[in-house]
Amino acid sequence: MKLSAKVAGIEFDGDTIRLAVVKTGGRLPGVLERHSVAASYDDPEERHEALVAAARELRSQVKSNPSAHVLCAASAYSVVRQLTVPFKGRSRVAAAVPFELEPYLAFPIDDLVVDFSVVEEKDGQTEVVAVGMRAENLADELGVLTEAGFDIDGITIDVAALTGLWHSTQKDPAGLRAVAHVRENGTILAIVDGGALVFFRHLGSSTAHVHEDPAAAGREVQNTVRAYLSRRKGQEDALSGVTITGVDLTEEEREQFGRGFRAPVDYEQVITRLRGPGMPASNGVAEDAEGVPGEAAVPAELRYNTWEAVIGAGHCAAGGGFNYEFRRGPLAKADSVRATALRGAFSAVLAVFVIIGYGMFMYIDHRNTLAELDRVDRAMWEVVRNAFPNAVTEGTVDPDNTNWRELYDFMETQISEDPTLAGGPPTEMFNMPPLLDILSEISAAMPGDKVHVTNVRIRPPSGVRGGGTGPSIEIEGEVDDPNTFNEAFAALRTSDLFRIEEEPRRQVQGGRQTFTITARR
Repeated sequence: MKLSAKVAGIEFDGDTIRLAVVKTGGRLPGVLERHSVAASYDDPEERHEALVAAARELRSQVKSNPSAHVLCAASAYSVVRQLTVPFKGRSRVAAAVPFELEPYLAFPIDDLVVDFSVVEEKDGQTEVVAVGMRAENLADELGVLTEAGFDIDGITIDVAALTGLWHSTQKDPAGLRAVAHVRENGTILAIVDGGALVFFRHLGSSTAHVHEDPAAAGREVQNTVRAYLSRRKGQEDALSGVTITGVDLTEEEREQFGRGFRAPVDYEQVITRLRGPGMPASNGVAEDAEGVPGEAAVPAELRYNTWEAVIGAGHCAAGGGFNYEFRRGPLAKADSVRATALRGAFSAVLAVFVIIGYGMFMYIDHRNTLAELDRVDRAMWEVVRNAFPNAVTEGTVDPDNTNWRELYDFMETQISEDPTLAGGPPTEMFNMPPLLDILSEISAAMPGDKVHVTNVRIRPPSGVRGGGTGPSIEIEGEVDDPNTFNEAFAALRTSDLFRIEEEPRRQVQGGRQTFTITARR
């Protein structure tokens, strides 16, 4: 789900710190602000203080009030492995990933902060892309920003930010696609399968190298993709396309770069899809049939994926695409007094609502119980009125002011005083033949190849001892041939289990003749 919020993405690029504030909630983020400040120092030992000063200057330039700040870390310093964990469930997989990743490392797992994304769950196993980041490097960048007054809520990685932002621009992102994000100091290759980031690697081709030798840069991307596909048995030709983002190439450079690719290669400037101050999509540039400004409209400062990473970091943090979270473990955000107070206040308000809700539930339940008791009481008195109409009519009892014990005593007195009831319940109710015998008698007289019986009802005796009628059996069914029915009905009348005194009720419905027969014991 994409949350609507103002989120700031921050990225360190050497001695330069970039920040972009975006408005999330839509398919693509709206860019509200962009700022960039470079640290200036003469002695390498002064670098930390210079970066803190640059971060403070950056913070002073922000006019809006972001609700969250996200640090975008460089994937060039990450460890990436595709792992298969032998069970399912995110919490169990999260606990197992560090142990599964450790054998592939040349240094202690404790030096890394680890997160993962799920590729596929199948046959009780989970395939993941596990990513480890050096905790020391992230702690250094966090320290600079914290000293400058920033409150960093999360840490993501540039490949997730770049690919997530690109993925949000696609109308039909289905299928297996490779995306090469060309940046000034290197290329990040990601492979996306539908809605999952299934592979990525940092390559050495900078923008200068791509322009100088596009064929070599293309081969580097091609060989990496081929190596990945070789591990997907039977899917070596499954790639549906290759996209190159961030770089403007001439027709000749594109021809050299794309030479040898089996899948089609296209080129995109994701920045042209975004709106906001200084964005190409907001400058009134002539657009193509899909509403995308031409590549020539992209200023030099916006090329080479300079800003897409920090913009994508804010977009993905609000649920707009792929995301990793490395603000965990030793880098987990410490609880502040304000956050604790806010949680305490929220818990108190929640407790009040729970108490009020429980009280309302108990009140409604009590009312429902009283209503049910009243209904049962009225039903009992209806039975009493039917059984002893004279006694109730004479006013010997008051239904509205008699409890169940008085009702029991009243019924016991009436039974003892009435000679017809002194012997117990009517014996007719025990003279009814067993149900299976009745059904057997009906099926013998009305076999399925002649008559289709659809329903059999056995009704209890009506009235009380000394009057009324005995139990009755009601048989319903359908028949095609009237002569067949007459034979079956005649056979039924010879039964010793019941007697038929009335003619059957017959009518024609939908071309078929239906009947109802009433028999009595």
